[in-house]
Amino acid sequence: MLIEKRKKSKLSFKKKFNLVIHHPSLLKNIIQGKSRDEIRTEANKLGQQQILQQYKKESRKDISSLKKTSYSTGINYKPNLN
Repeated sequence: MLIEKRKKSKLSFKKKFNLVIHHPSLLKNIIQGKSRDEIRTEANKLGQQQILQQYKKESRKDISSLKKTSYSTGINYKPNLN
């Protein structure tokens, strides 16, 4: 029975540089010499966290703008009743 060794694929310098620019916390993984798959999964996790933070920030901004504008009524304001 042959045991195949999984070859650790390395990232090119350009890809490492771009990853570190977008996610500085990945520098630790690159220095430790982790495999490409491990670095990519960590980068994907960080990307998802950033997206969630952006969604939360946008929703807070939308809610605050709704609070500011929903209560301002003009002199000629007539609510429409269905």
